Amino acid sequence: MNSKKGAIELSMSTVVIIVLAMTLLIGGLVLVRNIVSGANQVVDLTNDNVLKEINSLFSEGDKIIVKLGNSKTAKVKANNEPEGIVIASTTIDGDIVAIEDMAYLLKLDDSSLDNCLELLGEEKTLALFNKKFGKEIEFDSSDGSMAAAQITVKIPEGTRVCSQMVKFDVYDGGEFVGRDYFVVEVARNSLF
Repeated sequence: MNSKKGAIELSMSTVVIIVLAMTLLIGGLVLVRNIVSGANQVVDLTNDNVLKEINSLFSEGDKIIVKLGNSKTAKVKANNEPEGIVIASTTIDGDIVAIEDMAYLLKLDDSSLDNCLELLGEEKTLALFNKKFGKEIEFDSSDGSMAAAQITVKIPEGTRVCSQMVKFDVYDGGEFVGRDYFVVEVARNSLF
């Protein structure tokens, strides 16, 4: 008789544990789903806010901007972490942009001393960027008469300290809008 009572108690305990485990599993899955959907909403909101912020940077007469301050220099540590540079342009006539019509062309500048092109070579310098050079590239997004693109720079650990000017031409429906530049400065990876 005792063995039957023990078997019943054991099976009741097992059932309670299984019910609790399933409840916790379902609750955990709902929590993860809510966190992921909330994160997606935040990313969408952030992208919209970035476009609005870039749009507000255009002053009267400006056609092209680079969001890097007055020096247009991005100091990027050699730590394999991607860093973004945002470029933007308005259409020539100020009309609503057709994203497929707006394009930019990146070129490495070799006129400065100690540039990455000279120290690392063309292949390694081009590998620092996530975009192709020497060919027209469509902008990533648009808002009204403004188109924007992000160029990601990723410097491998151990890369020599150097700086590289990148010039870019902007085209609206094949028509030249203007030229601008930004500089990527490779910085040593430090603890702080």
